[in-house]
Amino acid sequence: EISTYHRSVDWIKENGMCMDNIVPKRSTLQQAGNGAFAQRSLSRGDIIIPYPLLHVADKDVMGTYNVYVDNSGRLVRDTSKMNGNKQLFLNYCFGHKESSLLLCPETNGILINHCSKRKGQCGKHGPNVDYRWASGWDNTQKSLKMSFRDVEAEKRVRLMSMEIIATRDIKEGEELFMDYGETWENAWEDHVKNWKPPAIGSGFEYDKSAFVLNKKAGPIEPLSDVRDDHSPKGNLITGCWYWEDDNDNDIYYNLKIADWKKMSNEEILTKLSVKGEHFIKKKQHHYGNFWPCSVIAKDNAEGSSYFVRIFQSKTHDDTKWHKRRLPRLLRRFPRDSIKYFTKPYKSDQHLPGAFRHHIEIRDDIFPEQWKNLHGRPTGKFAVGDRVDENWKNKGKWYEGFIAKVSYGNVYDIKFDDGGFAYDVKASQIRPSNSSLHRVGVDDFYA
Repeated sequence: EISTYHRSVDWIKENGMCMDNIVPKRSTLQQAGNGAFAQRSLSRGDIIIPYPLLHVADKDVMGTYNVYVDNSGRLVRDTSKMNGNKQLFLNYCFGHKESSLLLCPETNGILINHCSKRKGQCGKHGPNVDYRWASGWDNTQKSLKMSFRDVEAEKRVRLMSMEIIATRDIKEGEELFMDYGETWENAWEDHVKNWKPPAIGSGFEYDKSAFVLNKKAGPIEPLSDVRDDHSPKGNLITGCWYWEDDNDNDIYYNLKIADWKKMSNEEILTKLSVKGEHFIKKKQHHYGNFWPCSVIAKDNAEGSSYFVRIFQSKTHDDTKWHKRRLPRLLRRFPRDSIKYFTKPYKSDQHLPGAFRHHIEIRDDIFPEQWKNLHGRPTGKFAVGDRVDENWKNKGKWYEGFIAKVSYGNVYDIKFDDGGFAYDVKASQIRPSNSSLHRVGVDDFYA
């Protein structure tokens, strides 16, 4: 009887909850992006939307880190130090300043923006909705009595939910606002006060939108020199709809060129290019992908086709032309098969100093036993430290990092090969001497 398939319409009317009370629209708050708007009139006390929550036991996992290659050639995340940013997802989660726990909603209630009576961002009446723990339609009330360790240990099922309720009558079309808490509000005001625009040369001083340019579908700008292995300056790159054609690749077996970059432009485009008009992106195609490319020149006056240079895709095996360090040049390449993309790590979510903060849960409803940051255990090592572990005290050392610190000066370790060791004594751990070097993006994406 737990399946909705067996529920009658009358039962659903009596016990069900509407999921379509709110719709997204542009917020009435300046620069707030989208907001949540009432799709119908709502009465005070109505449950506007249920708020199932995913629990994350350690909010430090929302940090972002540089990627390194260790001395054995493995790609690993250097968790010894965050690179200063946190993931955008954090902004949509609930938390408490005295707990490492994050509770992240799964419904479109995340569209609801902040407003408080303290500041009156949304007018003199203040917020019109509030949150509370779920009132009986799932196991939330039972879960609120669990210890932090039990919550942390549960990794298979969802434990709790909230629900968004109307604090006064709300008219159809009215925007919904909720108080994110004074801690959040103070953090936001500090961010606004101390914000500085991106420095020249950081790559974030450009603000072109790939979405807008792709929708416009105008001439490709800027164009590149055929010899340039870098994409044009800015926050965007171009991608060309492409697949490997073995027939065309025969050209790369016969060429004997010491340094193609010393050839004239005319020689390069004549001797090294092949026709590319068949690289058309159609819905029915089950092959082809966007490969990084630079756009060299128009191939006709109308701008409906271009000369392009394809670069090796990192999601495909190395090609013959890439191995021979020769350019993959296509002429008559369709304009409609070229799109703009944001460069890796240059989107707004990677912007240095971007605002990241959880929504603060009111202290009066947050379980006392979940406040684990008060008197948190300390020891010789900290979470994120790179270490070697003496496996079972047998003299064989494995590299990894501290994933958890527990009482009694014991540690959980995640190894570089993906394995784990739990409750390891400090006597079995030493600081790692593994050499690491930072992994950057390829020249083309820089």
